[in-house]
Amino acid sequence: MICVSYLFFVEWKKGPKNYLKYSPYIFYTLTYLNYLIIPIANIGYFFILAFAVKSFKMREIFIESWVIFYVMVSFNRILEYFIDIKKNIILDAKNYLAQRK
Repeated sequence: MICVSYLFFVEWKKGPKNYLKYSPYIFYTLTYLNYLIIPIANIGYFFILAFAVKSFKMREIFIESWVIFYVMVSFNRILEYFIDIKKNIILDAKNYLAQRK
């Protein structure tokens, strides 16, 4: 939640000179965390639960269906990164940084 809030509400192209020195790295780190690292970790955790823990009954308990839903959302985040964010937002950020220097 902190990653998303920071990416939405904190401008990384404007601010004090000290902040502008580190803001692109913060932006890239939070983007990778939000769209790649955390979703991959969630999917990995799901597969550990689904195949290693024998008491994980996907069709019987309500919470497990939410876990499956969240894995689907995580998978969509990974797809969104490669389809949209990498091509548009990361490329725009790289162009902006190249023009700034």
